[in-house]
Amino acid sequence: MSFSSYVELDYGAEKKTSTTSIGNLSLGTRGTTPDGRVFRYSLAGEAIGAGKLVQDPLAVANEDMDLAVQAAAAVGDTTISVTTGGAVAVDLYAGGYLYVNDDAGEGHIYRVKGNTVTSGSATMTVTLVEGDTVAVALTTSSLVGLKKNPYNGALLYNTTPDGIARGVAPTTVSSAYYFWSQTWGEASVWVQGTVVLGQAVVPSSNTTGAVDAHVTTGDDNTNIGVVCSPIAVTTDYGHIFLTIAP
Repeated sequence: MSFSSYVELDYGAEKKTSTTSIGNLSLGTRGTTPDGRVFRYSLAGEAIGAGKLVQDPLAVANEDMDLAVQAAAAVGDTTISVTTGGAVAVDLYAGGYLYVNDDAGEGHIYRVKGNTVTSGSATMTVTLVEGDTVAVALTTSSLVGLKKNPYNGALLYNTTPDGIARGVAPTTVSSAYYFWSQTWGEASVWVQGTVVLGQAVVPSSNTTGAVDAHVTTGDDNTNIGVVCSPIAVTTDYGHIFLTIAP
């Protein structure tokens, strides 16, 4: 699995959704339409309306950090064994990341190819993608965390941030359906508040899945696009040039 995978999309293909993977694409695959709009292949974690802003899935509290490394891993190893905080489905973290948050090897991050299943708190083997190997030896004192593929389980962007903006749904998407999440270019996006032509928009702090105007003070949200003409009034869908990821 690789986020660098790339496909060309015909006009209209970006609006297709499916209960099964479209063409066996990996989550995170980059797709572009002929006009330069950019999308990422995603799986919805809940129902998402057209033009709504989405974020990555929530971290799993039992596995997001401070997992004990069960057995030392030498430089060059392609697997890392950890003790989970609870039951973990097979390949839940495929396409995601393992990072070392404390002790030997801290500061390093690795791309995950897959993981074994556990029925409770137990030893789980994490396999790294081809080419990625342990760079600094891990000991049983090393602590690690796991993060799912950021496009596996897309959610409506929450007004209380618990993820980062990953894109905008170009069509209505049912929960557990595959879809193309737009990250760059001309888009129709749900607007809350008064926005200004040529100025930035940020995720709304008041309405889930919407964007609002960037303000110069008291606004910690990251700019995710620029207001285009014609300008939408609040609660309408506006013309926004997305700048989340090219």
